[in-house]
Amino acid sequence: MTFTAEYGAFNIEASFNTFFRTNITANFPATWGDRDYFSASGVNFNYPTQNLVYPCFTVTHLGNVPQPVDVAVGIGGSAVNMKSCVVDVSCWASRVNTAGEENAAVRRDVMQMRDMAVSVMMSAKNSVPILDFYAGGLTAAGTIGLLRLRSLDESTPPEPDANIRRKRIVASYDFQELWRPN
Repeated sequence: MTFTAEYGAFNIEASFNTFFRTNITANFPATWGDRDYFSASGVNFNYPTQNLVYPCFTVTHLGNVPQPVDVAVGIGGSAVNMKSCVVDVSCWASRVNTAGEENAAVRRDVMQMRDMAVSVMMSAKNSVPILDFYAGGLTAAGTIGLLRLRSLDESTPPEPDANIRRKRIVASYDFQELWRPN
């Protein structure tokens, strides 16, 4: 029997990651170069383990907290369990490009990335489907659960490296676990 956990942390985080990467790549500015390179390297889900290649986004999940809200829904009487999650999305750009030259547009780049990230996350306000990566392998099958963005907060700590510019967005979202009656 294959293991599955429709509402496990892996599926929740991977669903958010897939949504974010797909939508950021779809809105990729042509001035940033090769779209295929950016879609492979431009969104980093393993920061700080994996080195950053600028410009890039990082997505770091900061955990989830169960909410004590159980209610009956629908005719089938399925229960709903809410969980609240926090994710850090950072936008990074360097004042020095890969050729070692000054990037005069670094402030514009990081602000444009911030606008892109906020736009993508605000489009998640209504709902992002939770995908079942356990059951679907590389092509995730849809579940009946949803992620719903609740809030965004911008607080960027000072960066110790003067050549790096960063915008940090911390988002809270909820997801619902829907149980089917036996």
